[in-house]
Amino acid sequence: LDEGVYIEGTASPPTAGSVMASVDIDTENFSVLQMGQLMSSMMSTMRVRRVDDKGRFRFGPVTDGRYKIEVFAADGRRGVTPVEVDGKTVQDVAVELKPGLTVSGRVIDPQGQAVVGMTVAFHFREENPVMNLAGFTGSGGSVDVTDAEGRFSITGLRPGDYTYSVRTGRMLRIPWAEPADPNRPLAPRLLERLTEDQELELVVPDARPLRGVARDPSGRPLAGIWVEAWPDLQSRVWAEAIDTGSMAGTNMAVKQGTQQMPDETTKLVYRQMSRIYRTPPVLTDDRGRFEIEDCRMSAYVIAGLGDRGELRGEKEGVVPGTDIELDLVEQATLSVALTGVRAPGGPYRISLEGPEFYVRHAREDQRELRLPRLWPGSYRVVIEAPGGVAAHPVELAAGETSN
Repeated sequence: LDEGVYIEGTASPPTAGSVMASVDIDTENFSVLQMGQLMSSMMSTMRVRRVDDKGRFRFGPVTDGRYKIEVFAADGRRGVTPVEVDGKTVQDVAVELKPGLTVSGRVIDPQGQAVVGMTVAFHFREENPVMNLAGFTGSGGSVDVTDAEGRFSITGLRPGDYTYSVRTGRMLRIPWAEPADPNRPLAPRLLERLTEDQELELVVPDARPLRGVARDPSGRPLAGIWVEAWPDLQSRVWAEAIDTGSMAGTNMAVKQGTQQMPDETTKLVYRQMSRIYRTPPVLTDDRGRFEIEDCRMSAYVIAGLGDRGELRGEKEGVVPGTDIELDLVEQATLSVALTGVRAPGGPYRISLEGPEFYVRHAREDQRELRLPRLWPGSYRVVIEAPGGVAAHPVELAAGETSN
């Protein structure tokens, strides 16, 4: 192993600050096959480096490719210089710092009340989009979190066009109270030709609760049930909901990958991805009632879990402010026995494709398996082993074991 390849240079006028690299990618011809190379470049540039008080910086190690080196001074000045790396350290990169512009304002609800703790993100519109990790990590003055009065201030912006959005702390965009396109409530807004400091007022929906009562299969209210919710993000809105800065290539790869899947499979994939943004769980009270506060997305999936996972329920498309009934159903069990003259020939994999995905790995000597707590419905069971492959359809009924 050698030391690796670095990018070295100086910012002028000399000042302390931070430096970050943006990976320049061709989004027009980007494909899923390039994801490995893209991730390698991301890992090389994920960390922010410091610029010393003489303006010197050293960034790396980096992989070969085209980069944009961005330096951010503490006083809001910034500079950008393109660099191409081809197998050896690039030295004497000069970055000229210029005063940046400021966009400030408030995030409020329709009643004018301050919305606290929201992240406001601004992303420069490149003619050729880049993997801008400054926007991804929240560095470089492109994001700010609203204070107790809902105020934000983003400094160090260069002149040009920007998209902006309001998001939660986990990079999930929230809708606008009055979206420009009702069919795209999560789409970022455009600020064109920023040439001077600006003040904006960003209006987002009210925070409303998700309320309801959880019931068992006989209709009786259930106390002590674990209830949580997550945004009901289907494939058409997923890329707009997840704010990854200027990471156009990543969103493109996600969309291209899922377009190759069957519709039902795509829906399940996005459904599982949406669970990343689930709310903290709450417990139902003695009357089976629950309430999840501070929900601003257009619609949610509400899920309940009880009796150690033997009872589950989900309801899609729940609009905040409504009161629902969450019906829990008994889960199903699948008993699988491997038969035939051929042995598995080693450890094998069993997967279920249906109302949910299920994957389990088993030892060669495990010829019988019991898979509990599955959603009722139609599945396809697939066994993949060194000795062969088997597939079988099965219908799972609530509260019953299917063999």
